[in-house]
Amino acid sequence: MAKRPTASETRERAHRIVENTELADIRLLSFSCEQNLQEGERPKHIDNKLDVEIGLSDDLKRIRIICRLTLTAKNDIDSDEKSRFCVQATYRVMYKCAKAERPADEDLVAFGQATGMLNIWPFWREFVHSSTSRMGLPPLTLPLFRFGDMLIPRLPKPRKRKAKRPANRKP
Repeated sequence: MAKRPTASETRERAHRIVENTELADIRLLSFSCEQNLQEGERPKHIDNKLDVEIGLSDDLKRIRIICRLTLTAKNDIDSDEKSRFCVQATYRVMYKCAKAERPADEDLVAFGQATGMLNIWPFWREFVHSSTSRMGLPPLTLPLFRFGDMLIPRLPKPRKRKAKRPANRKP
């Protein structure tokens, strides 16, 4: 099994392409939203998944990134229960290349996973926030994009964290 690149290795590889590209277009290609919540119900587990597809035009002057993002919520992350709500979107990002050179495949993948996601993530955050609000749910604010989380095509599953309580804090 191949060793996963570190965040700094991925950043360095992506930068080789960034120096030669300009953002040309970002488009929402498709979306869907559905919910199956009872009044006042709040799902306990949220899972955010993504799939990134990267392509280079035949003339080597354009890079296309298709990103499919899916956010689902359940009450029990390990059960087979149907999602309580689901928001999906597919975005396309186009970049213009100043030089018609074929980048290394590893550099292209790093560019898609890093730069592509940096460009798409604010649109995805806004879409999830406004969609959950329009579905009558409390607006869901996704966290800021963390570069190190994107070294593989899927976001990691959320970890169970215990809330930290400040010591000796007066109410």
